[in-house]
Amino acid sequence: MNQRADDNFDWTLYSGPTMTAGTGPTNAYSGSLYLLAEGRNRRAQEVAMIETPVLNYVGTVCLSFYYHMWGTKVGYLTVFVSSRGLQNVEWTVNENKGNRWVNEQLTISLNQLSDRDYDNCDDAAAAADDDDQIKQIPNVILLQIVFRAQIGAPDSFPYTDIGLDSVQITQGQCVAGPSPPTTTGLPYYCDLEMGDISGCYMIQATADNYDWLIYRDGTPTADTGPTSAQSGIYYVYMEADGRTKQVAILLLPQFNYIGQVCLSYYYHMYGQDQGALYVTTNDRTATAPWRSIFGNQGNQWNFDQITIDLKDTSYRIGFYGQIGSGIRSDIALDTIRVDQGRCGVASNVPYRCSFEYNQVCGMIQRTTDNFDWTPNRGPTDSANTGPDRAYLGDWYLYTESSQPRQPYDKAYIETPALQYSGTICVTFWYYMYGAGIGRLVVFQNSVGESNPFFSLSGDQGQRWVELSRQLQIPYGDKIVFLGELNYNGNRPQGDIAIDELQIKPGTCTGNEPITTTQRPFPPVAGLPIELSKIKYYRLSVCDYYSCSMEYTSNVNDACRIRNYNIPNSNLKWMKISGRTPSSLNNQNRRINEVLFPVTGPERAIQGNSYLYAEASNSRKGDMAGLIMEGSDFRRSGPNCLRFSYLMNGYNMGTLNVYGRSRTNNQLKKLWSISRDQLNEWKKAAIDVDGNDITEINIQAIMTGEFNSDFALDDIRYMAGSCQPYEWLCDFELNDGSSTLCSMEQAPDGREDTFDWFLWHGQTPSEETGPDRAYNGEYYIYAEASKPRKSGDRAVIKSPPIRERTGAMCLEFYYNMFGFHMGTLNVYLNNGFNTNDRRSLTTFTKENWQGGTGWQLARINVNVQYNDRITFESIVGSEFSSDMAIDNIKLRQQQC
Repeated sequence: MNQRADDNFDWTLYSGPTMTAGTGPTNAYSGSLYLLAEGRNRRAQEVAMIETPVLNYVGTVCLSFYYHMWGTKVGYLTVFVSSRGLQNVEWTVNENKGNRWVNEQLTISLNQLSDRDYDNCDDAAAAADDDDQIKQIPNVILLQIVFRAQIGAPDSFPYTDIGLDSVQITQGQCVAGPSPPTTTGLPYYCDLEMGDISGCYMIQATADNYDWLIYRDGTPTADTGPTSAQSGIYYVYMEADGRTKQVAILLLPQFNYIGQVCLSYYYHMYGQDQGALYVTTNDRTATAPWRSIFGNQGNQWNFDQITIDLKDTSYRIGFYGQIGSGIRSDIALDTIRVDQGRCGVASNVPYRCSFEYNQVCGMIQRTTDNFDWTPNRGPTDSANTGPDRAYLGDWYLYTESSQPRQPYDKAYIETPALQYSGTICVTFWYYMYGAGIGRLVVFQNSVGESNPFFSLSGDQGQRWVELSRQLQIPYGDKIVFLGELNYNGNRPQGDIAIDELQIKPGTCTGNEPITTTQRPFPPVAGLPIELSKIKYYRLSVCDYYSCSMEYTSNVNDACRIRNYNIPNSNLKWMKISGRTPSSLNNQNRRINEVLFPVTGPERAIQGNSYLYAEASNSRKGDMAGLIMEGSDFRRSGPNCLRFSYLMNGYNMGTLNVYGRSRTNNQLKKLWSISRDQLNEWKKAAIDVDGNDITEINIQAIMTGEFNSDFALDDIRYMAGSCQPYEWLCDFELNDGSSTLCSMEQAPDGREDTFDWFLWHGQTPSEETGPDRAYNGEYYIYAEASKPRKSGDRAVIKSPPIRERTGAMCLEFYYNMFGFHMGTLNVYLNNGFNTNDRRSLTTFTKENWQGGTGWQLARINVNVQYNDRITFESIVGSEFSSDMAIDNIKLRQQQC
């Protein structure tokens, strides 16, 4: 294909997501490349044209292509046939088609190439290839098909990207085109605002009587059906007139997912003749549905949530509607959403929600209020009110006060039912800035709005403020947030925001990390600053060490942290604010329609500055080393090292933490995490035995690729264990920190070949390993891909068991999903005595019954003083043998 010269810019061969959020494809329709007419940096009405070669054919052809037009006003895509300056428009579209590829097929008639005699079309084409010949033969018609993209109106800029893929021209008329896509990922959301169910990848079933209809405003029959959509303009409904007792089935797409999902939707069933609505899946028909709703449910939209177990990737969720006994039985649906995990479950207390990636963590918007809380990143839509960014991360939750809101309008959102009873500590950050700020009220659902545990009105300044409250809750209680608008005429300046909601068991007092109570901080230089310029300060003598990276003078020897030289590596940890140089010099990356830096953070986790190790110009295996030494790190007894880290980049390496042993002066690995952890600051908590460890080293190991910057912030070292209870390990603490719970990797080369990884989300290899932790975010797993080979071993051991001995119950969850699965051995041994091996159980591929999910193991054990519980992974015959462990418990009783 050829770029036209009589346009304003060119189509671009592209792969992956476009540079602008809210428009353009995230990937090609097929393969890896597509053509893109990009709206970024273009003016309104500018045009890009690309044309086929001269078509050596006379007669009818079928042109098939896929196009992507997603954005507020994406402009025009036009197809025309061109002949030496003349053109005949065949097709044009000016419509937001949503974030999807759409197929179009056009039957086009290619007229006679010339009224001059040629023996065949090849001779005509040969004549057409010669400019001089063209001048001599004015009647030759050079036929080409042209794709013309025109940028949208100025108010839509830059949401104007247009994509083109899979162009085919075949002889003859077009036949029925391919079916629309039938699969999509999670989370899934459909508000029907495209006015077409195919935009949500839904399909009408064929084994029913008729179809659901897309509609707006009120249904035709009086005294039944809604008068408007639940939100927006469009909804789907079943028209009852003339359809007594008939059935219509609407199917959601396949989600390519196995496990529990939460379906939420709004339904409207109003009318004296109402029938029934069933929610089904492939394995559950209307005779045994997930939900059955019968009869008149009132003249309003009703909200429903259902936890559904998808047992196969081919399963679909279906809405099976049956008309009642008369015409007043219209049934309608709107605002359908499907998320991974169970509905309304906080996965037990502790519960945390940072609202990242537009998620509300199972929180539920009440339907009896005036408007909703909204996830947001960056400044709010109104000037002189609301935050300019989240307290932590990128996203927060807020109430928008501008039109069409009115005085006294209220928005309620509540946590899922908390599966806990007793004392809890509720902590969150709020932002209430603006002349028209109303009220923020927080209360327990069991107590009621009239007796809130927090209520505040009016402008509180341009800052984030932390609040903690200790409560007594019954099992199943909810925490409710109410944002109420003001009444003084300053509505547009009344945005209220919250962030970093955490609910922990127990009191709010104790050895909690000390954090600032407001933002922003005084500005500091954004360029890299040498590490030797950073001040580290103590909050109390030898009990609590803290480094927040915010100060710029030297420090005494008692609290010292510095770079140390590593042979053959010149990398250093540096201080910086804002983005890293690698991020500033390269394009953003996009995940789940959210843009963030290609590597490194956007900002510090708190304050303005953080430490980072720059990956540009590094070689594979280069290391940046950080050493913490001095009296604060030589404190005897149990200690806890905490820090925040960010490892954002497709080619991330490994971050290791070592302790230097008093016994042999050798480094001992205490903690490790590898690979891309996305654009989110995460927390680590590492137990350190002060009776053995004299200094702490942090090492960043590079892959040699630019998109692998490491970042550290908020380093703390405290007296006492990170875990306040006897041994229990789900690989995270109440504040969301990841931890190995004092477990130790066996030294490589003695008992094993490689280490277990601390991980979250899906393992890197396909068709093996879990897609998420059993509980919370983190788990450990043994990676079987290269350079691993069959028979390689990874051994990890619990800390020595000394407080109690005798008969106990060991519980843990394990995942051994994979076709070439190896062996998981669990045994007891005393210390690191490799000759002491008392087998507890062995799991193999043959006795694995858990599918892709987690399976519970319970084992009665007889524990001796100083025993360690040991998990040994043995790699199977191929890469698909990742195995994982989570939620380990050792209880003082028999199973």
